[in-house]
Amino acid sequence: MWWRNAHPILITLCLALAGCGFHPLYGSQSVSPANAQVRERLALVKVTPIDDRNGQILHNELQSRLHSETTPVPPEYQLTITLISTLGGINFQKNATASGGELTMSATWSLTRIGAPKSLASGTFSSVDSVNFLGPRYASVSAEHDAEHRAINDLADMITDRVSVYLSSHKQ
Repeated sequence: MWWRNAHPILITLCLALAGCGFHPLYGSQSVSPANAQVRERLALVKVTPIDDRNGQILHNELQSRLHSETTPVPPEYQLTITLISTLGGINFQKNATASGGELTMSATWSLTRIGAPKSLASGTFSSVDSVNFLGPRYASVSAEHDAEHRAINDLADMITDRVSVYLSSHKQ
């Protein structure tokens, strides 16, 4: 019978949450002015080329996240990233063949204003993913590529989130 008294409490709670000003940072489901401002500011970020094939994939993932649904504008910020990938923690079977390991991908990033040497925001993110080495060579290579893509997507999400938070809190 507690639910009879819970009705006014739930209504009060819903009204309190509605008035707190909570809104998604840059999600497309929201049409708030803050959302539009963050999307416009993200479009001002230029991602510099990153070495290696995985770096190219990370570059493309960041470009698609930062510049989605916007028209091209001259960049004001530059995002520089260094990517390091290591395969370690390899497990061996009794017959001395590798059965799996851990792929660690680390990205060190720095956001600067174009033309200014001072870093506005920077950090390092890592993503660890497991890899199973299967019997045929092609299957093992495919499993390793899948782990790389998962790690790259994780890193792209983390970097985009951090840059979004910086740009939304530092209006210039």
